[in-house]
Amino acid sequence: MIRYPGLQFRRAHPEHVSPSIRASYLNLALVLISFAAGCSGEHSRPTDDGKHPPSVPQALREPRTEFTQEPKPGEVRVELTHEIIYNYDHAIRLGEQILRLHPFLGDAVPTAGYSVSVEPEEHSLRWQQDDFGNTIARVTIPNRVSRFSISVHLVADVREDDRALPRASEPLGPLPYSYPDATRAKLSQYLTTSPPERELERYILAAAKSGPSVLEFALSLNRAIARDVRYAERLDPGVQSPLETLKLRSGACRDSAWLLVQTLRQAGIAARFVSGYLVNLAQPDSDVKNDSLALHAWCEFYLANTGWIGLDTTSGKPTSLMHIPLAAARSPELVAPLEGMAERAQTDLQFPMRVRRIAAKANSP
Repeated sequence: MIRYPGLQFRRAHPEHVSPSIRASYLNLALVLISFAAGCSGEHSRPTDDGKHPPSVPQALREPRTEFTQEPKPGEVRVELTHEIIYNYDHAIRLGEQILRLHPFLGDAVPTAGYSVSVEPEEHSLRWQQDDFGNTIARVTIPNRVSRFSISVHLVADVREDDRALPRASEPLGPLPYSYPDATRAKLSQYLTTSPPERELERYILAAAKSGPSVLEFALSLNRAIARDVRYAERLDPGVQSPLETLKLRSGACRDSAWLLVQTLRQAGIAARFVSGYLVNLAQPDSDVKNDSLALHAWCEFYLANTGWIGLDTTSGKPTSLMHIPLAAARSPELVAPLEGMAERAQTDLQFPMRVRRIAAKANSP
């Protein structure tokens, strides 16, 4: 534990729907913080400017309105803007701020442009990859500030289709499921679970009857949780325990996602918690003004010979190409989009999120 006199810890957690919910997270006050989860094993990578990870090709770094090729059939090119703005009642000191707001590299959703801007102008920004493979930025602000803001700009090609699922999957066999030894060792941190609970076993036994494969089992679990857990905005900080979510039969997206993670792990299947953007586009006969963007949470499980597969417990379906993952880890607190230390102050917090469709035009040769 490291003590920072006068500073409080805040974690902007993926509350994903309600402004008041996210505000409660951003003002979470803890004086002590351990950096054990984030400071060891990171690989620093140099950056040639303060806005873009060096892994992003220069041609894709600046947001553009004209592109060299049209989106593929069925894709919609969208421009996403996400801002987090703090205004303080007096100038305060900020500790190091960690941003987890960069899309997965190589994700199935094509990214045509990305940038992040930070105010005040006098700051340093260092891109890294954390222990879980997430692209993160560490921001240091040397002087006291009365305003702190982050602006993310992303251009992507999205579509309504679900992400591709394998045609075949490993047989489930007796539970708990067992990976080959080499795979199990690699996934050990995603298999850690709390002591077995009868309430979770009920879901596991019911899902085991859905089909003979690991994939069918996981899909059945996801549908069952979506059916039994009513979505509800929640003002309280933190993530409910799986048993609490089952008892209440309601929860925010983070609660039902964590329930699925823990249930899969109890069945021997590696699972992780994911934070990201969810794009919602209006139906063709509706006004595009009804398009929306939100932070969201879901679960991914590991299928041998395939990789990680996303499941959205809010919809009960696999994740689609409208889901843009930003960070994944073994537990919810490790994927908070914004995390850092700040002196206590009266704070006005704003976090506008916008999505706009772009009519892509091919550049002339």
